Amino acid sequence: MSIPLSEQYEQQARELEDSSAPIVLKATRVLAWVVYVIVLAKCALLVTSFVFQLLGANPDSSFASWVYRSADRSMDPFRGIFPTKELSDSSVLDLSLLFAAVVYVVLAILIDAGLKWLGRQLSDRDRRIRQLQGAARDARVQEYRAEQDARARQLAAQQAVAEQRAADRDVRARHLAAEEQYGSPPPAPPGTVPPAV
Repeated sequence: MSIPLSEQYEQQARELEDSSAPIVLKATRVLAWVVYVIVLAKCALLVTSFVFQLLGANPDSSFASWVYRSADRSMDPFRGIFPTKELSDSSVLDLSLLFAAVVYVVLAILIDAGLKWLGRQLSDRDRRIRQLQGAARDARVQEYRAEQDARARQLAAQQAVAEQRAADRDVRARHLAAEEQYGSPPPAPPGTVPPAV
């Protein structure tokens, strides 16, 4: 016996809901968000450090000192790519800082694209589950209607058989009554051929 279509849809929806893919996608999404925030923070620190050096901010100030130290850690892979140029006694143009910030912005854009892709995967999966559940409901309604139609046809056929049997019994009863009354079968109605004896 084949599995009803509604149960097949429900089974597919349950398989999608129970799969480990959404857990992996959600964990990856959380990790990507953490990395995204870190990258944006590094980018902001690099740009701030670039502006502070360009404007000649006092390195003895606690905030400026913290910005310089934090940017230093983010600058390690990019140090020395471009030469630094002293514009005045306190002002320095460090294009390596600006280049590092641009690289971190590009990295943030790539992570953002990955986050959007993960979001689409999760929403597509949820939409597919909703579609399967809707299809299961529709299939159940169609199966119920088909079952009701089959029952109605079966009931109509049973009624037709019962009516035919009742009509046959009525004809036999009239025939027997006529035989008892006349002692022989009743005469054939006009226009019919009498049965051969």
